[in-house]
Amino acid sequence: MDIKPVDQTVKTLLESFFYRIPRFQRHYSWDRENVADFWNDAITSDDPDYFIGSFVVYRETAAADTLLVVDGQQRSLIRYVLVRLDEHFRKNAAVDYNKMAIEHIAPQKPRSGEPSAPPNVGSVGNLILVPEKLNNEVLGNKPFLKKRDMYNAHDVAMDDILATATSWTAVEIDSRMRSLATLLQDRVFRV
Repeated sequence: MDIKPVDQTVKTLLESFFYRIPRFQRHYSWDRENVADFWNDAITSDDPDYFIGSFVVYRETAAADTLLVVDGQQRSLIRYVLVRLDEHFRKNAAVDYNKMAIEHIAPQKPRSGEPSAPPNVGSVGNLILVPEKLNNEVLGNKPFLKKRDMYNAHDVAMDDILATATSWTAVEIDSRMRSLATLLQDRVFRV
């Protein structure tokens, strides 16, 4: 095993590779306060040398352009990616990302009587940014179609897969994840 520490800016780190969170990683456990603290400390800081910590990643093959995140700032990486996607779909609309929350489209803990959470519930394909108030007071663990209607009613920026889906299962989540990865590579992080 060849371990190489590399000192890079967050921008360089994120624009150089695709990142995937392996299935063995735990689901997110941050609450609203944790996200707000991180955002205020790391993202809105004017200090160009602000230290957010390390990422431990590995490649499945030597030629792979995708790195798997083993440890580190998993939440910050996903948040950054979701912000960039939201900016892409919103097309110049002003948004205060300090007041946005990461929403699981398929709930992590569905209501009693609802289908169980898909195995890929924690993947990027199942995540979207929504206003905190909408996330905390309205969406909860509602079924997909009710959530989608609420996303529309509150002008949540959505991609075509999410906006037109009639169900939200592991298949749709994987399809959306692949579509978003292509979009990120071809348009959002194109260098």
